[in-house]
Amino acid sequence: VPELGFRADLRETVMRRWGAADPEKAWAHAMANPDGELPERRLEMVLDGIGRGDVQAALQFFSKHQDDLGKHQDRAALVLDDLYERGNHESLIPWAEKLPPGKWKDTAMNRLVDRWARYDPEAAKTWMERAITSPDALKEARVELADSWARVNPTAALGWLDTLPAADRSSALYAKVFSKWIEFDPNAAGGYLAAQPPGPLLDRPIEQYTNEVMKQNPADTMPWAESIGDDRRRWRAIERVAEQWRRRDPAGLENYVKSAGFTDKEKARLLPPPKKNDDSARQPR
Repeated sequence: VPELGFRADLRETVMRRWGAADPEKAWAHAMANPDGELPERRLEMVLDGIGRGDVQAALQFFSKHQDDLGKHQDRAALVLDDLYERGNHESLIPWAEKLPPGKWKDTAMNRLVDRWARYDPEAAKTWMERAITSPDALKEARVELADSWARVNPTAALGWLDTLPAADRSSALYAKVFSKWIEFDPNAAGGYLAAQPPGPLLDRPIEQYTNEVMKQNPADTMPWAESIGDDRRRWRAIERVAEQWRRRDPAGLENYVKSAGFTDKEKARLLPPPKKNDDSARQPR
């Protein structure tokens, strides 16, 4: 095919179709790149095709080549998402359980927890707790579960977090839930946060909430920022809110800062220095 663009499009289509039809041969050809003319993203294209092909052929390929995926392992993990969404739950779960311990198994289990929890988070949680025995792998899988459960029912996800042992309850887990909740329904998330006692587990969620709502009403958001316990996070949030407030109502920000009990050093961080009068600029030449 003489046309450069059309030839490139055809090659991409062939690599994807070949990956779906015969993963082994497509992968071998892409790895070899015998004529040196295949696209740079050729391995990703094969993986895309594998996600659209036969599930058993795909799983057999991944079981054989898990050590050969290299830097493409993250893209390969997304293929599991494609296979799951095509209705292959019953094939994927036992396949993942039989994988030998290692990074690929941990990655595969995390992807399946993420997908399963979007439809049945309770069942995904039960499977995760039974099938994942490594403490480090379980820690990562909990993050995936929290993120996906929040899409379905954030209050139930928070209820689950509250049942974990204290050592396993991290601000990162709570931040995952609130990140999704704030994205989908910031008013409900804010109402829930307002009803909770302050604590280090909620510092990150409160910071996330201030970032989301400060443009709407920075004056009402400032008390949220000041309620954060961690000094670094609190001041980062306060300064961001102050910046938004300064753009909308500089006089209102100035009145608040001067009456809110900030130290002189803190006031200097929040208020711009007064403009100097340049009398020389007004002198006639």
